[in-house]
Amino acid sequence: MSKREALKALLDYIDDHCCWGRRPAKKLEVKSVTSSTAFKYQIASYTETRRIHGGWIDDDGEVSRMWDIAVPKPFYPEDEASNPVEYEVDSTYDTKLNHTEEVWTCHRCRGSGRVRCTRCRGSGRINRTDSEGRQYRANCPRCYGSGRVTCGTCDGSGRLVWYKVVVTTFKTIFDDYIFMTKMDDDVIHAATGDKIMFSAGRRVGAITHFEPEEVAQNSKRLVGRHRGLNNGRCNLWRMTHKLQSVPVFEVKYELDDDDGIFWIADYPAQCCCICNVPGCFNNCHKCNNCVLL
Repeated sequence: MSKREALKALLDYIDDHCCWGRRPAKKLEVKSVTSSTAFKYQIASYTETRRIHGGWIDDDGEVSRMWDIAVPKPFYPEDEASNPVEYEVDSTYDTKLNHTEEVWTCHRCRGSGRVRCTRCRGSGRINRTDSEGRQYRANCPRCYGSGRVTCGTCDGSGRLVWYKVVVTTFKTIFDDYIFMTKMDDDVIHAATGDKIMFSAGRRVGAITHFEPEEVAQNSKRLVGRHRGLNNGRCNLWRMTHKLQSVPVFEVKYELDDDDGIFWIADYPAQCCCICNVPGCFNNCHKCNNCVLL
């Protein structure tokens, strides 16, 4: 990246923020542009967890096993074109567990099928006012003077059928690692970058023999963590991971005899960290449309 391109990237970034001014940036002199590379490693695992709401009930019949119940699985991406590492699954299904039914007394009406009327608070009478403004007592129109109404929980039967439910949750677990950048990690996350590797399958292996070594070490750490998700309470259906490189440019400048630095990532997509350019954002109206890094 040339000095002219660095200054243009800065001006373009300022133009994208309605409250910022170009005048200070036009006066600064770019002294040097130093390039480096940030690495973005991302891993995602598509998991299924199951639990039985309320526990087991002893029954004379055969109790279904939790993992034998058929639950429709969500779509899992098969290739990189489906944006697999960013593809998020988060859904929950409740399925009846066979042979766990029991008839219990309704907890609300205690088996009577009727509960106290909330309109008259059980008295059966309410205050009314006639056309001349005089008050008098009359039967409650909701309970017809009885003070009791049909229980809405059991529909008046006094009994409820209870059964256990298998709660199945499909969820994507995300992790990532950013190597070598003086910028905010969120900026590198948002950067497109260049693909170095991509892998997807029932299981994936960690990156090996890669420089810098920290990338391979953290890939091994995160892959191990995600493989550990597969246990008796959780099924690991699919894993995906990818590694990208993001070009980063450190730009040193001079403005009014003061030196400063800003960074450009993923050029020409974005420029950032320009809050140390004095005056660029002096006219901010706090409209919350921009973020200072």
